[in-house]
Amino acid sequence: MENLKKAKLQCLSDIREVLPLYADRLNAVDPRMMMYIEDAISNDGAHCNLYEALGIRKTLRLMDSYNLDPDRVKRTLRAIEGVWQQGKHVRGGLKFDTPRGNRHVRLMPYQAWCLLGIYYFVTEVDMERDYHQGDDLLPTELVRDGKVYDRRRLTTECHLFQTRKSGKTEFGAAIDFVEVCFLGPTNGQALICANSREQAKIAYKAIKEFASQVDPSCLNRAGGKFFRLTADEMNWQPGYKMKGDIKVMSAGGKKKDGLYASVVHADEHGS
Repeated sequence: MENLKKAKLQCLSDIREVLPLYADRLNAVDPRMMMYIEDAISNDGAHCNLYEALGIRKTLRLMDSYNLDPDRVKRTLRAIEGVWQQGKHVRGGLKFDTPRGNRHVRLMPYQAWCLLGIYYFVTEVDMERDYHQGDDLLPTELVRDGKVYDRRRLTTECHLFQTRKSGKTEFGAAIDFVEVCFLGPTNGQALICANSREQAKIAYKAIKEFASQVDPSCLNRAGGKFFRLTADEMNWQPGYKMKGDIKVMSAGGKKKDGLYASVVHADEHGS
């Protein structure tokens, strides 16, 4: 136990020493990033455990090692919560279920920090092929020294641990929705997985609510202007550039072939 306490104090000391070097870049993404760190390390780290402090230190170190995509973080924040000015919602964003009904809410600093961890860091993957004049490139591909590289998120898997009734399922559903419907690849696919179909449908219920905010007519049997909804799946109407869909899956269900998920949302993964 004493060794863990010493390790935590050392980690907090490391963060405090170097944090001023990263403050401008973090604030340029969103001031809540610094708010989260400063709250976590205040009072000798009374608000965080060793592993959270290690995560903060690692994030700062990654900022010196990888390309950064602050615009992607900003776009995701804006898609989920909309535009806010002086503490008031101005436009855009999704409405969340709250004790006061469906409302636009600003994400808390730690939720904004979660999005930074997912979307901030970018790595370039060698596609192991040469570029020839006239070759078609994906929007994420680039050419360097005659070789084709693909820019991808460094983070491909993350675990969100939050207290009960803190909105983690709805927060995850918001990430699924904006990734598949607006900001992700044209043919993106999100799979909502859980141990039981009832649990998986809690997240899908939030997806349906978000879809109805964007396209109120989507709840009709024939679908709406943009989306079609069934009991287990949401997809785009034919004729749109976006071809993504969101599916509900659970343990013990029928096998499905041909799935190619860009997002897998494993709800209540620890249960």
